[in-house]
Amino acid sequence: MQSNRREQRVCGLLGGLTYVSTVDYYNYINRMVNKALPGHGSRIHIVSLNVFYYVKLLEQNEWSKAIDYLMEGIRQLVNSGIDFLIIGSNTCTVA
Repeated sequence: MQSNRREQRVCGLLGGLTYVSTVDYYNYINRMVNKALPGHGSRIHIVSLNVFYYVKLLEQNEWSKAIDYLMEGIRQLVNSGIDFLIIGSNTCTVA
Protein backbone atom coordinates (compact mmCIF):
# COMPACT_ATOMS: atom_id res chain seq x y z
CA MET A 1 0.00 0.00 0.00
CA GLN A 2 1.37 3.42 -0.97
CA SER A 3 1.35 6.17 1.65
CA ASN A 4 0.36 9.71 0.71
CA ARG A 5 2.20 11.09 3.73
CA ARG A 6 5.25 13.15 2.97
CA GLU A 7 8.27 12.53 5.10
CA GLN A 8 8.98 15.46 7.38
CA ARG A 9 12.01 17.46 6.33
CA VAL A 10 14.89 18.09 8.73
CA CYS A 11 15.57 21.68 9.72
CA GLY A 12 19.09 22.81 10.56
CA LEU A 13 19.16 25.62 13.13
CA LEU A 14 22.40 27.54 13.55
CA GLY A 15 22.09 29.02 17.00
CA GLY A 16 23.99 30.28 19.99
CA LEU A 17 24.16 33.84 18.68
CA THR A 18 22.44 34.26 21.30
CA TYR A 19 20.90 31.25 22.97
CA VAL A 20 17.74 33.29 23.66
CA SER A 21 16.89 33.59 19.98
CA THR A 22 17.81 29.93 19.46
CA VAL A 23 15.19 28.94 22.03
CA ASP A 24 12.66 31.34 20.46
CA TYR A 25 13.20 29.87 16.99
CA TYR A 26 13.03 26.30 18.33
CA ASN A 27 9.76 26.98 20.15
CA TYR A 28 8.22 28.85 17.20
CA ILE A 29 9.10 26.14 14.68
CA ASN A 30 7.65 23.44 16.94
CA ARG A 31 4.45 25.43 17.52
CA MET A 32 3.98 25.89 13.76
CA VAL A 33 4.63 22.20 13.03
CA ASN A 34 2.22 21.18 15.79
CA LYS A 35 -0.40 23.57 14.40
CA ALA A 36 -0.06 22.06 10.91
CA LEU A 37 0.34 18.48 12.16
CA PRO A 38 -1.41 18.15 15.54
CA GLY A 39 0.51 15.94 17.93
CA HIS A 40 3.78 16.32 16.03
CA GLY A 41 6.98 18.22 16.68
CA SER A 42 9.67 19.28 14.28
CA ARG A 43 12.80 17.44 13.24
CA ILE A 44 15.54 19.93 14.12
CA HIS A 45 19.31 19.59 14.28
CA ILE A 46 20.91 22.44 16.24
CA VAL A 47 24.49 23.65 16.27
CA SER A 48 25.06 26.29 18.92
CA LEU A 49 27.98 28.65 18.40
CA ASN A 50 29.85 30.69 21.00
CA VAL A 51 28.61 34.28 20.61
CA PHE A 52 31.51 35.70 22.64
CA TYR A 53 34.10 34.17 20.33
CA TYR A 54 32.18 35.37 17.27
CA VAL A 55 31.86 38.95 18.60
CA LYS A 56 35.58 38.97 19.48
CA LEU A 57 36.41 38.11 15.86
CA LEU A 58 34.16 40.95 14.65
CA GLU A 59 35.69 43.44 17.10
CA GLN A 60 39.16 42.50 15.85
CA ASN A 61 38.02 42.91 12.21
CA GLU A 62 38.78 39.23 11.63
CA TRP A 63 36.07 38.96 8.98
CA SER A 64 37.45 35.87 7.28
CA LYS A 65 37.74 34.02 10.59
CA ALA A 66 34.22 35.09 11.58
CA ILE A 67 32.82 33.78 8.29
CA ASP A 68 34.84 30.56 8.67
CA TYR A 69 33.41 30.13 12.17
CA LEU A 70 29.84 30.46 10.89
CA MET A 71 30.59 28.13 7.98
CA GLU A 72 32.02 25.52 10.38
CA GLY A 73 28.65 25.37 12.13
CA ILE A 74 26.79 25.27 8.82
CA ARG A 75 29.00 22.42 7.57
CA GLN A 76 28.22 20.43 10.73
CA LEU A 77 24.52 20.86 10.06
CA VAL A 78 24.80 19.98 6.37
CA ASN A 79 26.82 16.88 7.25
CA SER A 80 24.10 15.85 9.71
CA GLY A 81 21.64 15.50 6.84
CA ILE A 82 19.48 18.62 7.08
CA ASP A 83 17.12 19.61 4.27
CA PHE A 84 17.21 23.35 4.94
CA LEU A 85 18.94 25.87 7.21
CA ILE A 86 17.73 28.64 9.50
CA ILE A 87 20.14 31.03 11.21
CA GLY A 88 18.45 31.81 14.52
CA SER A 89 19.99 35.23 15.09
CA ASN A 90 20.38 38.73 13.77
CA THR A 91 23.90 38.97 15.24
CA CYS A 92 25.63 37.29 12.31
CA THR A 93 24.07 39.66 9.75
CA VAL A 94 26.78 42.18 10.70
CA ALA A 95 29.31 40.16 8.73
